[in-house]
Amino acid sequence: MSLPDRIDPEVAYELFLEGRVVFIDARPKASYAEARFQLPEAVHVPAGSGAEISTALRSLPYGPNMGIVTYCEEPHEAASYQVARYAKELGFQDVSVLAGGYAAWAEAGFPFEPTPHSIPIAEPAPTPAL
Repeated sequence: MSLPDRIDPEVAYELFLEGRVVFIDARPKASYAEARFQLPEAVHVPAGSGAEISTALRSLPYGPNMGIVTYCEEPHEAASYQVARYAKELGFQDVSVLAGGYAAWAEAGFPFEPTPHSIPIAEPAPTPAL
């Protein structure tokens, strides 16, 4: 089986806005637990055990025709490629790895959202008018 294609952040963002791809956050569990942000509407499928990756991918609410873009923070997108290969093996048709990962997305200035487990930063309480 060939390696999944790499996709530039600009193309990935355009496809996301068109509803043609979803983002899969492939950061390992420990890295994700410390993360405060993720790509828009990303689903966490951590790199690691093949059985755990397969189970997580099978539970996704998307059919095999939905495009998948995996991303991580590891050198050479190692975690992204691991999850992407399993997605292809499970029959997902359009699977790509975000070129440059999380850092390239940030450098391009595209939006993020808080991870589900992040603690919101409290705004200072408004000062009452006298």
